[in-house]
Amino acid sequence: MDSGEEDQDGMINSTTKTPTLNPGSIVGDWRTIPVELTNALFDLQLEEEATDRRVSNEFEYAATPPDYSEWFEERQYGYAILGIAGHELANRFREYAGLPARAKREWPLGKMLGRKEATERMRRERP
Repeated sequence: MDSGEEDQDGMINSTTKTPTLNPGSIVGDWRTIPVELTNALFDLQLEEEATDRRVSNEFEYAATPPDYSEWFEERQYGYAILGIAGHELANRFREYAGLPARAKREWPLGKMLGRKEATERMRRERP
């Protein structure tokens, strides 16, 4: 999870790029995939765009220097939720294709779930 890195001016900057999903770049015959899976994939892309907007709005309207903690919190939380949804969708595709389940060590699902739960707990406890 990106917590940022301090620059020479004492400002905290992101160290990782945001994820990008582009299902339109996938080559193949989409007619071979069940409509529910195809729709779920494109819905995930829409959710990514909504997450990008929420994170951007948090930076523009709420986050304050030098640490921009509000922005980092929303960024970590939003992309954790997106990652969890991506993990679930990947499992559905793997099941449909008859592929074995992914090894737990190959996917940081635990980190994403932990970030989501920690942020939700922190937000509930705020005055």
